[in-house]
Amino acid sequence: MLAYIALAGATILAVDPATAQRHDPRFPYCIERFRSGRSSYVDCRFTSLGQCRMTASGLRARCFRNPFFRGSR
Repeated sequence: MLAYIALAGATILAVDPATAQRHDPRFPYCIERFRSGRSSYVDCRFTSLGQCRMTASGLRARCFRNPFFRGSR
C-alpha cells in the first residue's frame, strides 16, 4: 500500500500545470515564448509583425502568423 501512495505522490509532483494558450482570432500575429525545458507559451494579440518582433526582442521567442485569424482577407 505504501508503494502505491509513493507512486501517486510522485505522479502528482511530476505533472506540469497547464498554461492557457491564446489564439485570439481578432489579431493576425502571434508570439511563442520558449521557457526552460520543452514548454512554450503562445499569445496572439499583435496587429503587426513589427509589433510582435519588438516584444520578442531579447527574449527566447518567435513571431508567426495566427492560423486562426478571422480578419479581412
